Amino acid sequence: YPEAEQHWSFGPTTVPDGGTAPLPGLKGDALEVVATFSVPPGGLPANSSFGVALRVGGGNAAAAPAVGYRPSTRTIGVGKLQSASSAVLSWGSDLTPQPSGPGTVQLRIFLDRSVLEVYSGGAAFTARCNLAAGADAAAATGVLLWAEGGADARLLSLEAWGMKSMWGKVLHV
Repeated sequence: YPEAEQHWSFGPTTVPDGGTAPLPGLKGDALEVVATFSVPPGGLPANSSFGVALRVGGGNAAAAPAVGYRPSTRTIGVGKLQSASSAVLSWGSDLTPQPSGPGTVQLRIFLDRSVLEVYSGGAAFTARCNLAAGADAAAATGVLLWAEGGADARLLSLEAWGMKSMWGKVLHV
């Protein structure tokens, strides 16, 4: 696990509405990611959302797990980034994290192959993130930012660390 000792840092950057922003060099299937986004005081359009997609590449385009934040409802969601302009997320109506600071929201994400944990302002969400059929697991390791719903997203900072997977060698009996 050579990526287990790596650290990456990005930001600030803007993600255009309906688009994505790759994070060059950031790769892994066992990562801790802390992304801090700006949330304008005037708010954003009602359906506007933004976030982080993981396990990108290797034929996993239609199944890349996406973690997002919707400012209008102050909810986090987890789902799939189905294209550069479309994330299909389940928005947790009971997951209403408080902003991390004045005008900001922070998403803390732990990815361990197919296990995803998300923390934001006291709210927690766990999910499975299976790869698409036929996807190359060794190549589905990219990370990118996304925004949709009528507004650009402003990433203030993103820090990521490689981790060792909890999954050891799998023994077939």
